[in-house]
Amino acid sequence: FGLAASRQMRLMSPDHCHALTKKFMLKRSEFDKESGCSTTVDLGYHFTRSEHMETIQRHGLLNRRDLAAKCINPKLTGTSLGDGVYTARTTAYASGGGYGYECILVARLGGSSDHRVLSEDVMVLKDSAQCLGLVRVNWYHNCDTQRQLVQELEKELRALISRHFGSFCPSH
Repeated sequence: FGLAASRQMRLMSPDHCHALTKKFMLKRSEFDKESGCSTTVDLGYHFTRSEHMETIQRHGLLNRRDLAAKCINPKLTGTSLGDGVYTARTTAYASGGGYGYECILVARLGGSSDHRVLSEDVMVLKDSAQCLGLVRVNWYHNCDTQRQLVQELEKELRALISRHFGSFCPSH
């Protein structure tokens, strides 16, 4: 992906990758059985603060219920659309730093409307296992070179997601 080209980009959760990926795949299987066909997997963005990254690396992105179960108390979590992991369709939605300067590119399982809340730019995933952090980008130095690298990375990740998660049901 050209990650070596930028110190601002790193793979997520190398030490916990297997367990987090397994949770994601189990959740996808559950959704597939529910719907009778393959559940759509797409790419989204989650912005957070640097101080949350150690916990996210270890446990993945968590909704409020899962944070409480693990006795984790972050300074800020989204609530305007209910409990869940807030992800954006594009980097433009949250790139101003209000949510933090750490941008995590995530694979997302949308599932049916029972599993998510949609607004124009945001998808709130109700279950923590519905997203898998892939790459972390520090967005503080949001320069043209970095944006170009992220766009290239996006293309590669979208192609990988498409190749590995193949056929999709029509959107619910």
